[in-house]
Amino acid sequence: MNEVKLIKPMYLCQNVPVVVFDKRCPSPCLYCVLNQKTFLQEEIIASGLGDVLKELLSHKSAYFSAVTDCFLPENRDLTHYIIEKVWKSNPSFVPLLVTKQIIPEKTIQMFIENKDRLVLQISVPGINQEIISVLEPSSTSIPNRLKMIKVLTEAEVPVIAVIMPWLGFDNPNNLAEELARVGIKRALVSMAVLDIVAKNKMLNQSDSKIKQIIASYKEEIGHGFVLPFNQKVKLLKDLISSLQSFGIKARICTYDHPDIDGCGFDLCNSF
Repeated sequence: MNEVKLIKPMYLCQNVPVVVFDKRCPSPCLYCVLNQKTFLQEEIIASGLGDVLKELLSHKSAYFSAVTDCFLPENRDLTHYIIEKVWKSNPSFVPLLVTKQIIPEKTIQMFIENKDRLVLQISVPGINQEIISVLEPSSTSIPNRLKMIKVLTEAEVPVIAVIMPWLGFDNPNNLAEELARVGIKRALVSMAVLDIVAKNKMLNQSDSKIKQIIASYKEEIGHGFVLPFNQKVKLLKDLISSLQSFGIKARICTYDHPDIDGCGFDLCNSF
């Protein structure tokens, strides 16, 4: 099995350690700014499978995984093994998982059997597969993600749709309708923050719609480019309204966009 590390919490809203796999996405999402991230020695809680498993027994949760996909083909068996082992010794452990990949059948069955002690997030940032295939070259297709979500929700596994980043390529009503169709009841939403490398990658694509939208990312914050405030708020309001009209409760991640506090949105400030 390939190596794995346990890292101190990466986000203020998550007071849980992060599981980081050495195998990274071979072709990362164009908007990704984390795929090549390295960690200082003082940020590493445990390194190597044995030490990571031992350390996880003392934690209430862990995040799988902010840096690369925990269900990447090279990581999925290790993800299953870690969660299975920790659950056997620590029944109160509640992993937080986020993925853009297909979860193997054996892991889906394990999740169905333990549906009350996990937080499962599946990324669906849009339903335009032609555009998503450009933005997320290593990820599974949106139709296959939706099919997997339906299998999980029909087995009463609560799945949170992660609409991050919401770039506005799709009609929000169409996205909300598709999510509701496969049983989504909750969503987590955020707009993009693009560093200069990610922005240029997207501007260099041949798709005119991608170029047009990304060219609007002009306002600078500490670590990247964002949409102008009024444009960002309008996109979020339209999306939230569509989700609510299909019975989906949505919260907005404020980690990269603290300026939306006070805009009347239901915010997500902690895990």
